[in-house]
Amino acid sequence: MWIMWAHKDKAVDGSDIFFDVGSKWFCKLHGDSLPLVEVVVKEDINGKYKGWVESGKDNVPDMIFPEYSFEICFAYGSKIEVEKGKGIVVTLFIEEKNVS
Repeated sequence: MWIMWAHKDKAVDGSDIFFDVGSKWFCKLHGDSLPLVEVVVKEDINGKYKGWVESGKDNVPDMIFPEYSFEICFAYGSKIEVEKGKGIVVTLFIEEKNVS
């Protein structure tokens, strides 16, 4: 589990959707007008997000996107990068932290 920041919006179905997931600095860098919220990111096979964990790094996912747009991060697809040993793809669940 990781605590990160994200811009929050509503998906077509009314559920929360998160963009620019990462450090607070990273989110602010995007200059998005959407609300900036603290989020909890967890590995979950049923999650709706994908992230990249680079080999030899600290096992913290980055390049976190909704599943439908994750592959845009890779010119030739994530599968080729995984086969080269550059990292792994993880399936993630994200929710806003401390929402009552």
